Amino acid sequence: MFDNHVHTRHSPDCATEPSDAIAAARAAGLSGIVFTDHWDIGYESFNAGRFPPAEYARGELRNYRSAGGAFSVLIGIELGPTPAVRGEAERAMAGASFDYVMLSAHYAAAGGAGVTGGAGLPGAAGAGAPDSAAGGAEGAGAAGAAGAGPAGSAAGDMIYPQCEYGRLFEKYSKSEAYAAYLRTLISLVDAYDCFDALGHFDYISRYSPYADPIMRYRDFAGLFDALFGRLVSRGKALEINTATYRRLGGAPSFDADIVRRYAELGGELLCLGSDAHRARDVGGQFGEFRDALRACGVKALAHFEERKPIMTKL
Repeated sequence: MFDNHVHTRHSPDCATEPSDAIAAARAAGLSGIVFTDHWDIGYESFNAGRFPPAEYARGELRNYRSAGGAFSVLIGIELGPTPAVRGEAERAMAGASFDYVMLSAHYAAAGGAGVTGGAGLPGAAGAGAPDSAAGGAEGAGAAGAAGAGPAGSAAGDMIYPQCEYGRLFEKYSKSEAYAAYLRTLISLVDAYDCFDALGHFDYISRYSPYADPIMRYRDFAGLFDALFGRLVSRGKALEINTATYRRLGGAPSFDADIVRRYAELGGELLCLGSDAHRARDVGGQFGEFRDALRACGVKALAHFEERKPIMTKL
């Protein structure tokens, strides 16, 4: 297995040496590791990119790169933009030689087509029940995420779950907050084509205070279908990120129906990533997730070399 999501000291929230991450991946019996340091752009973020992507891609980490042998070291990036900076971000990715580009969001957009106000809004009628969140995406909600004033635009109220979770979760219900995050992801997928996989779709649940923080397909069926349909139709992969479940207590308690539905809609490209910011977390819980994914009927996992997917039997 490959760990497709590993950070180093090139990320502002990480101090891990690349050599230590590689050693940890080897010790865990992995087949390879993909460095994916943060490059957030278009909003204030604790993960704001501090390097030019092209220089990062051909810099220090390039000295570690190897592919095709018994153990591979690949160079990727975690691209965390807003739709408003599409031109700049697309040019930056086009000018850099990465093996893998993962699109992600470290924020939820409130306002516009986000949490409050806006067409197709979950809970706009008052209840904010799971059924309304799912139904909204099947109608105007999914279109609203990609239309005027998209979630994630400058007009929205940007809320960062990791450092502002109190403001987010005190103000909005679980249904509203999680739906806003999924709409933010839809807006990014609609705006960008310069990525290979969508990262940590359940990021927001890591920081939620709810007794049951798990994000479930049945509660947001329409939004998940809208998101997965876009990924599948364009040949983009979906990441299963084990860091969410390390934070939530260790066991791979993610909703298997999410993976099953992705497959039902034609999704074949799944990437496994630890989101490790410490060497000891590289490959974290991969054994448990391998078994859980097999139970979902997954036969192979993907990693990318020179932006092309390579499947490895699970």
